[in-house]
Amino acid sequence: TERNARSTTSRTHIHKTRCAQSAQEQQPQEQAPPQEPQRIRELHPNITKHQEQSKSPLQKLFLITDFYRDYYDYSQELGGCPILNVGVDSKNQSDSLLSQVRYVITKTQNNIAKLIEWGKIDGEIKPSVDATLFAKNLYSRIEGAIFMTYTMDDKSYLLEAMNEIDELIKNNIQL
Repeated sequence: TERNARSTTSRTHIHKTRCAQSAQEQQPQEQAPPQEPQRIRELHPNITKHQEQSKSPLQKLFLITDFYRDYYDYSQELGGCPILNVGVDSKNQSDSLLSQVRYVITKTQNNIAKLIEWGKIDGEIKPSVDATLFAKNLYSRIEGAIFMTYTMDDKSYLLEAMNEIDELIKNNIQL
């Protein structure tokens, strides 16, 4: 039975590895990383650190929305949302900066999609979920809410969007 347990564990590991590789192949490929502006570099470690509160891929998705609930106050110290600021400003002014922002957005969306794929493997997320599409939708909602929060100087846009994303996770992708 110990031999069978090791064999099952090995097969499970191989299956998870293959599924993760398959998910990566379906993701938009990240180009070689351009040098990210300092403010953008400061953002990602904080989100990652916040997600370390759980090992569950599904819970890590909820921790993303949890992080962004306080993002308005947090990003004030950064001078606003670096992705929005640099992305919008660079669109017609600097192809180099724009490529850096696009790289970060692609990397972020790919990381969300990987969480979804891992959640499928772990039996937390419905197998039918299109990880890439959901990741793009989630990230677009977050950035849109950040834009509205800053433009209107009203945190409720961000809070309501995070509540809606949590409901989407619970109702549309969670097993």
